[in-house]
Amino acid sequence: MESLKFILSLLIDTVRDQARQARRTATVGSISAEQIIITVALVGLAIAVVAGIVGFATGKIGQLPS
Repeated sequence: MESLKFILSLLIDTVRDQARQARRTATVGSISAEQIIITVALVGLAIAVVAGIVGFATGKIGQLPS
């Protein structure tokens, strides 16, 4: 039972230390402008790829004999 109390106490202390450190650093948990720009660029790229695939598939469907 004592070992369980020790392990639980150790885990709680570790979590508290991590929380203190996270509060001290300004960038933890915040979204930076760089992250927003990269995300917007990736979303734009994904939209362009999907549009290209749809255009290609539509063209191939149009070539099918009726």
